[in-house]
Amino acid sequence: MQQNKIVIIGAGLTGLIVAKELKNNGLDVVLLEKLDQPGGRIRTIEKNGWSLDVGFQVLLTAYPYLNKHVPLNRLELQNLDAGATIFYKKRTIAIGDPLRTKGVLLSTIFSNVGTLNDKLLIFKLQRTVKKWSVDEIFEYPNCSTMEYLTNYGFSDNIIQKFFKPFFTGIFLEDKLETSARMFLFVFKMFAEGNAAIPHGGIGSLPQFLVKEYGIKIHYNRPVAALGKGFVVTSDGEKISADLIVDTRPEFSADHEELNWNGCHNFYFEHPSPRLIKSPRIGLNANPQKLVNNIFYPSSILVPHSKKGMELLSVTVVNSHRLGKSELEKVVIKELIEDFQLSNLNLVHYFFIPKAIPVVNPSLNQFTVIEEDGVIKAGDYLMNGSQNAACKAGEYIAAFILDKEKILDGLTK
Repeated sequence: MQQNKIVIIGAGLTGLIVAKELKNNGLDVVLLEKLDQPGGRIRTIEKNGWSLDVGFQVLLTAYPYLNKHVPLNRLELQNLDAGATIFYKKRTIAIGDPLRTKGVLLSTIFSNVGTLNDKLLIFKLQRTVKKWSVDEIFEYPNCSTMEYLTNYGFSDNIIQKFFKPFFTGIFLEDKLETSARMFLFVFKMFAEGNAAIPHGGIGSLPQFLVKEYGIKIHYNRPVAALGKGFVVTSDGEKISADLIVDTRPEFSADHEELNWNGCHNFYFEHPSPRLIKSPRIGLNANPQKLVNNIFYPSSILVPHSKKGMELLSVTVVNSHRLGKSELEKVVIKELIEDFQLSNLNLVHYFFIPKAIPVVNPSLNQFTVIEEDGVIKAGDYLMNGSQNAACKAGEYIAAFILDKEKILDGLTK
């Protein structure tokens, strides 16, 4: 096979899958990454003795393309409870799937989070989505998630107390305007698998891919410009390329600027015990509040140096344009009043303005297009998910390998 120089810009999940697939098929690639570690939006940093994910994130173990490309059983996954603790008017309500989570059967049945009909509708929807293929879900008539939930017959009570806070934390927008296709896909993934976090944090996933497949990455090398047959890094180096895979999502394939959903993520530490004992998300169902959800990473791992302390992740989706200082004050006030937490010490704050690309309608397929030797790549071409990132990487690698075989045949 002819050895052409392939340059991949960006070591996010899509770029890593492209590199892995090409390397497994005997092709060498040059992978350029602007940061000092791989993963893109899937990263973990060390701060004050804690491992902090850049924004609270989980892996959905039922994602088909994530399973295909990442041996999840080697990531020391900790499954989260198939449920949530809901905080509402200074009360806590534990709800969940009683077949997978201990101790929630009675609280779920008798909770005031939704009616008996709501709970029957959830069971009915679970059975329905399990029967549908992923392709069928993404062919569903496009409407918003809120429209779908209302039309399906769910009460306003369960929408406001469960669906809205839960899926706001997933879609990172608080009006549930995200396509119902994405809601049904994610609902299916939760029904068929688990939400899980690697023992060492979400960043363990890209780190594993790099080590396992021997992917060489040039870190701290942002690309300043590219043209037909070359890229120029910010330090002025010009690298020739027969083919460029550009995973930077600033612009979509048709050159239209993307819209994004983002979030603010605070990490606090406080003395033990935890407010939520098991690895379970906490949802804030109180109206007109900034805190959307909380989670304790220390329910998975407490470093030896932090014995007796807990780490709390707090996600804010709609900050109402408050600055960091004022936002921190409001968040702490809500944690004290709505969650009865105290002795909070801020460990770190992340502002992630481009966490999830807005793709409407959400898609499950895309056509690889090469223009002047450049291929645009990323989950934003289909839907914002780890599954789509892996699938995009596989599609693009297959396109390149077919192209290489054709070129190789022409030279023989």
